[in-house]
Amino acid sequence: MTNMKLHLTLLLTLFCAFHLIAQNKQLGISFSPDFNYRFTKYEDLTLHIHENEMGKIGFKAGIHFNLPFKSEKWVATVGLGYANRGFQSKEQNIQNTLNEPKIANSQRYRYHFHYADIPLQLKYYPTRKGNAHFFVALSSIPAFMFRETMVHIYYFDNQTQKVNNGSFPNRFMNFFTELSLGSNFLLNSQYFLTLEPHFQYGWISLQNESFTTRLWSFGLRTCIYTNF
Repeated sequence: MTNMKLHLTLLLTLFCAFHLIAQNKQLGISFSPDFNYRFTKYEDLTLHIHENEMGKIGFKAGIHFNLPFKSEKWVATVGLGYANRGFQSKEQNIQNTLNEPKIANSQRYRYHFHYADIPLQLKYYPTRKGNAHFFVALSSIPAFMFRETMVHIYYFDNQTQKVNNGSFPNRFMNFFTELSLGSNFLLNSQYFLTLEPHFQYGWISLQNESFTTRLWSFGLRTCIYTNF
């Protein structure tokens, strides 16, 4: 709770500072489908992901405030978002030698890590010409896990059954760095569209053990902004 108060205070301070030096303010709503996976390491040995595991599709959504500086080359962005991160197993066959219809033919599991994100981003625009404005960006993202679930999926001949399992002893807080590049497309004098491919990496392991798990993802963020 103390860490959350500290980061919320930092966010408010940065927002007020950016508000004072920003020229024009812009509000945006974003959505991003993502490919999510994890990096694992045990002590000093890098582990290959288990052959039965694979990444999963998740998503992010949020609201963003663009705060352009007087210099048109730099824009600060603060926001609040939701992220569904995690990974899954491949579908695995189950030995059903009796052909019993109540026994599934195969199964898989999916881990869902639900985060509240506070993205702090700095964009740099090398040039601004025409209706397309290209930029590169670096983000720092304090993230707070508020829910975690593992879904066990069973595949039968004519149906699929999903069972939700309970929570796991993972860390509440994480810290992600994001690298991205993208472009703004002017729609009219009031609205513009942003397309932004991005890559995120979590620096804090999910577990406080010698076996570490760090989450990463890449996706394509689409955001509609309006001037206010």
